[in-house]
Amino acid sequence: MMHRQLRYEPLVEEQLRKLKVEVRRFDEMMESIEDVLASSPQAFPSIPGTKLSFCRTNEFVGTNFRGVPSLSIYFHYDAHCVYIISVEESQDESYGF
Repeated sequence: MMHRQLRYEPLVEEQLRKLKVEVRRFDEMMESIEDVLASSPQAFPSIPGTKLSFCRTNEFVGTNFRGVPSLSIYFHYDAHCVYIISVEESQDESYGF
């Protein structure tokens, strides 16, 4: 099974600060989903008409991480990397695309 590297755009850290999410807590939460994201990014829903896919954190880690709201993580990927380009607080459970 191929494992891609995860790469974060600089915007992600800025977005986490605006959401008042501790980067350390975000990193801990991401450890829970990194393996799936790195090995099977195609398993996540994609946004029609774009190269973007997304995952909702609560679908993988539940509500186990106090201080970290449910987040939508937007990314694209190629054969070698998963590029996490944006995070935002999930507003609802419908995908709306």
